Amino acid sequence: PQTYLVYDKFARSPASPIFVYFGNEGSIYDFYNNSGAIFELAAEFSARVVFLEHRLQRKRENERNKRKQQALLC
Repeated sequence: PQTYLVYDKFARSPASPIFVYFGNEGSIYDFYNNSGAIFELAAEFSARVVFLEHRLQRKRENERNKRKQQALLC
């Protein structure tokens, strides 16, 4: 499933603009916590912010965790 985060503190109405941040190759939570500029713009334009995680990121994290678990069992 697609991971996403929505921040709507600045939105004033259902018709408020939506700013979308398309995630890179890292965790969506890291980008959310370190992307101050998009929040400043959202405040200025009374917009919602939506962060979308790269679809392959979750799969990669799961594969890494499985490999780590297998290594620990050996």
